[in-house]
Amino acid sequence: MAAPPTFRLDTLAVHLVSRLEATRRAHLDNPEEARAAFARVVHEGAGALARECRDVLGDDVQAHLLEREAVETFLPRYTRLAVAQNVTESRGYGFVAGDGLFTRVIATVLALAAAGVLARFLPGITKELVFLLAALTPVVPEIRLWWARRRWANELQELADDLGRVQSAHDALPTVASDGEPYTPRPAAAPVAPAEPAEPAPPARPREEAR
Repeated sequence: MAAPPTFRLDTLAVHLVSRLEATRRAHLDNPEEARAAFARVVHEGAGALARECRDVLGDDVQAHLLEREAVETFLPRYTRLAVAQNVTESRGYGFVAGDGLFTRVIATVLALAAAGVLARFLPGITKELVFLLAALTPVVPEIRLWWARRRWANELQELADDLGRVQSAHDALPTVASDGEPYTPRPAAAPVAPAEPAEPAPPARPREEAR
C-alpha cells in the first residue's frame, strides 16, 4: 500500500532541504558546526514526521522507513554536498577579480582588444561571435553565479528524487505480516449452506406394564 503524499520520503526530503538551506548559510566557514547542525535538523524533522505518521496512520513500518532513510541516506549525502557548496560560496564561486564597475570596465576593454586581434585570423561569422562573447564580459560574474546556483538546485532536486525512488520501491514490496513473513491474503471461504432441519423423532412407546 502506497504511503500518503504527506508521509512520503521525497516529501520529507523537500521539507528538510528548506530547513537545512537556512542553517547551511549560517555555517559557511565552519564545517564541523555545519555537520552538527545538519544532523540535529534531520533528526528533529524526521522524528517529528515519523511520530505524526504513527499517530495519524498507525503505520510503524512507514515511520521507521522515514527515520532510517533520513539518517542513513539523506543526511550523509546532503552533508557532503552542502559542505562542498559552503566552500564554493565562501570563495566567491571562484571569482578571481572583483565585480566592481572599474574592474568590469577594464575586463571588457581587454576582452574586446583580444577579440579584435583574434578576429583577424577567423573567418566570417566567427568574428562576430568572438566580439559578442567579449561584449558579455561585464555580466560574466552574474552568469557564473546563476549557473552555480542552478547546479546546486539540481543537486538538491536529484537528492529528493532519489528518496522518492526509494519510497516507490518500498511501496512496491508485498505487505509484511507481524511475524516477518510475506503476507498472502487468504481466499474467501465458500458460503456454508444452511443445515436442513432434522426430522422429528417418533414418539416413544409406553413401556408395557410388568406382569
